[in-house]
Amino acid sequence: MNGTLYQITVGAGTPGGAVLGAGPYLHNELVALTAEPERGYRFLYWLENGEIVSTDGTLTFLATEERELEARFQGFDRL
Repeated sequence: MNGTLYQITVGAGTPGGAVLGAGPYLHNELVALTAEPERGYRFLYWLENGEIVSTDGTLTFLATEERELEARFQGFDRL
């Protein structure tokens, strides 16, 4: 078993929400990142290196390298 730890960093690239799941993960450990929009906002997508990698609010993958991701949120008018 590989005991390598990878740091998974996440942040909100725009205001309007929080992200959960950042931290150190063992090699091949399942990572589950969750974007939680604030009231009046919706989650748009996950970015990594300037590229959209997912539009799902929960992003899952196996830890095989260090990664830095951003969650993007957008406000909407409340009726």
